Amino acid sequence: MEPKIILIIEDNPITRKMAKVALEGGGYAVLEAQDAQSSLELARQKRSHLIIQDLFLPDMDGIALFRELRSLPDYAAIPIIAFSGSLTGLLEARKAGVGFSDFLVKPVGPAKLIQTIQAHLPTPLPPVATETRKEIGQGRCVIVVTPNPIEQKKVKAHLSEIGFTVACVDSAERAIEVARQIRPHAIMCDALMPKMDGFSLCRAVRQDSQLSHIPTVLVSSIYLDENDLKLARNVAASAYVQRSPGLKEVEKALLLSLSKEVPALPAEEPMAVVEEVRAIEKEQTHRAIRQLEQQVVINSALAETATIQAAQLSILVGASEVLTKTLDIGKVLREVLAGCLDAGGVSIGAAYLTEAAGRLVMKAQVGYPEATQEELMEFFGHTDLLHRAMEQEELIEVPSSQVEDGPAAELLRQARAKSLLILPLLLNEERLGAVVMISAEKAIERQQVSFANAVRGQIAQAIALSRTLSQIEYQATHDPLTDLPNRVLLHDRLRQAVLAGPRDNRPFALFMMDLDRFKEVNDTLGHRHGDLLLQKVALSLQEILRASDTIARLGGDEFAMLLPNVDAEGAALIARKILKTLQVPFSIEGLPVSIGASIGIVIYPDHGENPDTLLQRADVTMYVSKERRHTYTIYVPDHDKFARRRLVSTEELNHAISHDQLFLLYQPKVSFMTSKAEGIEALIRWNHPHTGVVFPDQFIGLAEKAGLINALTQWTFNAALRQWREWHQAGWRVRLALNLSSWKLHDPRLPDQVSEVLQGAGIAPSYLELEMTEDGIMTDPVRVTEVLVRLKDIGVYLSIDNFGKGYSSLSVFKKLPIDLIKIDKSFVADMVSDADSAKIVRSAIDLAHNLGLNVLADGVEHQETWEKLAGLGCDFGQGYYLGRPMSPPELATWMRESAWGPVVEGQDKKVS
Repeated sequence: MEPKIILIIEDNPITRKMAKVALEGGGYAVLEAQDAQSSLELARQKRSHLIIQDLFLPDMDGIALFRELRSLPDYAAIPIIAFSGSLTGLLEARKAGVGFSDFLVKPVGPAKLIQTIQAHLPTPLPPVATETRKEIGQGRCVIVVTPNPIEQKKVKAHLSEIGFTVACVDSAERAIEVARQIRPHAIMCDALMPKMDGFSLCRAVRQDSQLSHIPTVLVSSIYLDENDLKLARNVAASAYVQRSPGLKEVEKALLLSLSKEVPALPAEEPMAVVEEVRAIEKEQTHRAIRQLEQQVVINSALAETATIQAAQLSILVGASEVLTKTLDIGKVLREVLAGCLDAGGVSIGAAYLTEAAGRLVMKAQVGYPEATQEELMEFFGHTDLLHRAMEQEELIEVPSSQVEDGPAAELLRQARAKSLLILPLLLNEERLGAVVMISAEKAIERQQVSFANAVRGQIAQAIALSRTLSQIEYQATHDPLTDLPNRVLLHDRLRQAVLAGPRDNRPFALFMMDLDRFKEVNDTLGHRHGDLLLQKVALSLQEILRASDTIARLGGDEFAMLLPNVDAEGAALIARKILKTLQVPFSIEGLPVSIGASIGIVIYPDHGENPDTLLQRADVTMYVSKERRHTYTIYVPDHDKFARRRLVSTEELNHAISHDQLFLLYQPKVSFMTSKAEGIEALIRWNHPHTGVVFPDQFIGLAEKAGLINALTQWTFNAALRQWREWHQAGWRVRLALNLSSWKLHDPRLPDQVSEVLQGAGIAPSYLELEMTEDGIMTDPVRVTEVLVRLKDIGVYLSIDNFGKGYSSLSVFKKLPIDLIKIDKSFVADMVSDADSAKIVRSAIDLAHNLGLNVLADGVEHQETWEKLAGLGCDFGQGYYLGRPMSPPELATWMRESAWGPVVEGQDKKVS
């Protein structure tokens, strides 16, 4: 038979898993759903026989889901059990009268869960017997006599497992009837039972001509008494044993009884024997009564302890469940308080938490009349009672009659308060607050005090957990430096704004802002000053914008702003105001620091109707603004072309490296002394199948973050050196320059890798030039220096690229084993028309030569620039005037035909 299917609808994965394991162990098939929507889809796909449904789900109210389920075909009458850690939630569901088949309070143990399910859905599969012990019982029939249904199941399961056929009955009288009908091989009976006990049953069996041959085993659940053993012999019991947890003794006694002759009663019972038997029976009756009385006391204590423990668990689970839905400590505390009051048998209470300077503030209340609310905030003017309980660190019970007459006493009478129980909330050595429970009785019962004392630790833990989670959530959603929301919280608020958009029918603006020249501040003044600057920028933005606006720091010097009810025109005004404010120098520890910013703007719904699209377009628009040197830019569809060029994925880049989608262009470096090319720089490009050619500034950073820079560097070295070897074989003696990622500069394995590649290609190290940026060196000059010294020991030529863009002095490089500096094109291109640029270039050339370094000027676009550089004594030039970046065939043609081409050894050699 196919197992019955149970659908569990529960958003807590741990609770869901525990229930699933228990149900599958009970022989049921289980379907799982973590929210209402997926549960409805599952229910439509496969019919369930029973549903266990959480009352609090992320996407739908539990009662609403119940009605949805009932409306489905075939689900009108199946059992649906409400499942929750919230006592108030279960009570509300019960009061609503929607028709839940049953109610379960979390946490629920496996046995309780199975028992509840079996009440609505019988166990689908019988117990399975193990083959190794199946032959012990040989199919023989045993009647098990016990009024305890749990013991019936345990004994039946055990005996069935070893091969017996078992019939269970709950009384000795019924056992005799069944024995006459089925003639069992043995009877196993409890010694103590109401009405007719096991001893009497045994005598009756021996006196019955049809049953006298059947062995009868008596079992005691408590202990074996000598008088009971004597009585068992007198009634001709086959055995008398104590019930052990594993039933091993019972099994052994049963098998031994079946293997030997059944004892018989004496033919005639002398009077002495009869009197003795009566005396024993009388004593047994008194002992049974004493045992039952003692058991009642024990069971009552156990029941009270179990009730308190169950309530403690329920309170903690209820708090945990509420915490998964909200971190509002007031809501959490009200839920916990309601559970405590309910379990403690009272209906009115309030919780106060300690805040600044030890002040107690009411955070939750249940059951107080509306007229008392205002005075309740200060506990009717008697917060000294709460403080006293906290100081004494113990519960205080106060009859309301002891409260002074006046308004407070009247308010307590309105609250029907006759006695108060004040619970201090303590955790370790911290005094968290106090809870007041009010009883309408004159004296609070002992059980209520015991319960309150037991659960106050759970209340304190719930408060501490709520505070911890709130702190964790705040840290997870806020930037620690500026205390602004971070990317996570921005995305959440953006999602909420998009969801509310159709309802509000109002636009909103999303700004993405990146600071200009921030890196210069970090490099020249240090990261501490950079952090102070970011904090100043954050404060300025908060002063400019409204309280309803969201300002987020996304990382580094990148900020985002979400502005409700702002259209394109309003966004432009705000952007101009922000930029004007940022143009005013900030004072950082007495130093004036000037920065600017680039802002990209998108407007909902004109530029997108989902968060990801809006964020992506704002980000791209910001880069468009930065690239075009605009102060701010509002999105237009043409920006998507820029996005396609800029936004590439790690997977695509990895595929490009392994499938040769990358290629190299080569740009010559010409000597001012010989007017001939003496070097070639390799420039990497990516031929993206969808977006076309992608430049390195758009994927090098991605390669570094994704751990692909090693593979990318290896590909570049192999491709460039392979091409250089062809030129070298053709007689062109030029140095090959390769750019190094700043990340690779910090890799101590780099010198060994370079040496290995050169040896593999058969190229002398002096023909290889490695270019690096000064930024890459200055991030960790000590480690980089070690790497550069080892590269220099190999014989590699070293140069600094883009010199002048940072704020590092040439003196920084005098200790580095470099050969050349490459002046950035931004200075070289303007030196003819801009006197300041010309001065910078002249100074750089002079200082570099004084330090024994060669100089290359990048950005030689015109003959006039070439001539001016020559006059300044520059060593090498590079730029479009001399030669553009070219493919290998184009460069081969340029080398042969250009006046700048290199000197070739063996003029008849051809180059492919």
